[in-house]
Amino acid sequence: MLAEAEEARAALRDQWYGDPTDEERVAIIERAAELVQQQLDLVRARRWKLDEFAGELEEKLASLRARRESFR
Repeated sequence: MLAEAEEARAALRDQWYGDPTDEERVAIIERAAELVQQQLDLVRARRWKLDEFAGELEEKLASLRARRESFR
């Protein structure tokens, strides 16, 4: 989804430089803002999932280290 949104934004940039009317420029800006918001939402969701996974890994690592210490 991130790549698709980036491709759509690239197409909007092409439209922007293709001599649009002021009304068309406003529409381009509005669509670009929607796409950027979608990308931001996706990045935040992925970051949340990665943070959650990192927490799980930290717990596992602590458990493994504690187990290792029990053999010393």
